[in-house]
Amino acid sequence: MQIKNKKVLAVIFAIILPIFACSCGPDSRLFVEKYTGQYKYADYGKYVVVTKYQGNEKDVKVPDELNGKPVIGIGEYAFEEKSTITSIIVPARITTIGFGAFTNCSSLQEFHIPDGVTIIDDFAFCGCTAITSIDIPDSVKSLGKKVFYGCTSLKDITIPAGVKKIGDDAFFKTLWLMGQKDEFVIVGDGVLVDFNGLESTAVIPNCVTFIASAFKNCGSLTSVSIPNGVTEIGDYTFFGCSSLTNINIPTGVTNIGQGAFYNCTSLANIDIPKSITNINENMFYGCRSLTVVNIPDSVISIGQSAFYNCTSLMQIKIPKSVKKMGANIFAKCSGQLVITGEKGSTAQKYAEDESINFSENK
Repeated sequence: MQIKNKKVLAVIFAIILPIFACSCGPDSRLFVEKYTGQYKYADYGKYVVVTKYQGNEKDVKVPDELNGKPVIGIGEYAFEEKSTITSIIVPARITTIGFGAFTNCSSLQEFHIPDGVTIIDDFAFCGCTAITSIDIPDSVKSLGKKVFYGCTSLKDITIPAGVKKIGDDAFFKTLWLMGQKDEFVIVGDGVLVDFNGLESTAVIPNCVTFIASAFKNCGSLTSVSIPNGVTEIGDYTFFGCSSLTNINIPTGVTNIGQGAFYNCTSLANIDIPKSITNINENMFYGCRSLTVVNIPDSVISIGQSAFYNCTSLMQIKIPKSVKKMGANIFAKCSGQLVITGEKGSTAQKYAEDESINFSENK
């Protein structure tokens, strides 16, 4: 009987273990990790994704199929730091270029993004210092953060009109960005990626719908006017705007990214619209002039370190709608800080757990 049980268990493990080798992928389905030749790949059953190139060739052509299954994506860090590669040809059918897929391929000069690609993830081409031009196909609607960060030879970029969202520092240190002379650098479908204004005030054009990290480290900027058409303020948009004192956030804005006002040390007041549902992590980190904040009852979560080092913050009103609060939200704040909220709320429990003064709503 014992022998039979062992055999049953062996069969079960033989079936389960390969299937649950990993649970990440382009569509979050379970896959099996396999190897063939110079490639390590994730097998999803009907298709595969390249997860690691293990060769040292100068000119690389990724095969259309691996073990008879179509290659539909390049996974995260698949070609990371392959500094000998000067050109890569990928299959025409790929749809995703993963996180850091070609990071620090410092000799890469030629790369064609196939027309079917819809996702170019964070850091995908970060540090590809030799690449000079890139054409982004119409199928792409968003670009990840730092996707071309540090591509210091990248002079020509074609960005399609359908791109609606671009991550922070996507083009940092590229020749293309440094060559832009307009006061507001707007690409795609109303995406503001850079600000070259010399004045202390900025009136963002009405055509803008998404603000990327356009104002990062604009230390002399004191006032920003955001048009009603803007729906999202990206990560670290106003990072280091140490003179910023006045900003309006229209009611159409549904998301403000993490670190959006990081170290805006002169920002004394902020009106958070009721269209916002999450106070993301590090959003007001280091805003040392904030004294009073009212969180609207549309908000359901406050991310970690959201008000970290807001040394002048004396009072913050948190509604009962907030059900989730991250770590270190009020770390390095004044010992006189008072959280105001409902009795029995998440805010009250958080205040008690963190030894912060709490006042019940009257």
